[in-house]
Amino acid sequence: MRAILIAIGAILASAAALIGLTTTSASAADGPSILYSGNCTSGGYGSAWAFYFGGKVEAIDECPDGHSAVAEWKIGSSGSVSKLWNHSGAGSDPATKAVSGGTIYYRACTGEYGTKAILQCAAWKHS
Repeated sequence: MRAILIAIGAILASAAALIGLTTTSASAADGPSILYSGNCTSGGYGSAWAFYFGGKVEAIDECPDGHSAVAEWKIGSSGSVSKLWNHSGAGSDPATKAVSGGTIYYRACTGEYGTKAILQCAAWKHS
């Protein structure tokens, strides 16, 4: 049985090498920033997602709570913070923005679009 498992592992490793599966800086990114308050209907701030992938930042609104999803992003850890608002409502297409130049830091937030007030944010992640 052990010999079979070793053989299967060798086959999978060979297949991965043949198709070029390697860890790169792009694939080693932190992944999505997700803010979820756990309360989508009674006064909570719902959920928002922020992604950085393929040179774009995205803000996705997942909760019909009257609040907007916001992706905050900056270039470098000490860069100035920019905001990408998705105020089209839950389930709408993501708001997207092309971003380039160094390490991109991003996080998901919720906010009030009319006043541009940020209500809460997840921790920063980076590309």
